[in-house]
Amino acid sequence: MSRFVQDVEDIVITRHGERVLGGSGSGNFGHSGRPGERGGSGPGDGGGRADKETAKKAEFAKQEELAAQQTDPLARPTFVIGMDNAIGHEHERYVAAYGQRFKSQPLPADVERGREKECYKNASLLVMERSDLTYVEGFGKTARTGDLAFLHAWAVDNDGNVIDPTWTDPEKNEYFGVKYDRAKYLKYLYTAKIYGVLGSTFKNAHGAINTGGKKLR
Repeated sequence: MSRFVQDVEDIVITRHGERVLGGSGSGNFGHSGRPGERGGSGPGDGGGRADKETAKKAEFAKQEELAAQQTDPLARPTFVIGMDNAIGHEHERYVAAYGQRFKSQPLPADVERGREKECYKNASLLVMERSDLTYVEGFGKTARTGDLAFLHAWAVDNDGNVIDPTWTDPEKNEYFGVKYDRAKYLKYLYTAKIYGVLGSTFKNAHGAINTGGKKLR
């Protein structure tokens, strides 16, 4: 068992008693699964390639419409560090469509700061530990770097206050991102075995973008 999977099982299942995907028969980590059921390997997923392309085009049109209504300048920065800006317009459209600005604040005294440049891991582990927090991913700006925007991840509380265990002086920074349903994001972590969504793999990022993040939001 990988260290990542052990972290997830230890924190999410053992400590909180939360079942992310169900046990035997889930199709994960040695369980064979059953065709046609969650995690199964049976043929057919209901719907062909043409249907998926049609759905993707409709989703992109919806994102463009929602993004066009955004007035927050951080929703669609001209350049984002940590993102492939050659294809970044899709990331920006997705974040602008489904994101929102969150309220900056100092890091609470009871939250330990994580390692620098590991925002996806830091925010994910914090959300695993704290059932009252939610994972967010999108764009951020720091007081030290001015107008430069970064692809970044953090957590928020129920009032929309930022809990950022990675950046220093979070109360001076700006945050705009997509908030994910906690249970859905934990399920994603368990199956994807990688921290983050837009900041993870090309496949995972575009899986969220192409579907509007329906399995996560």
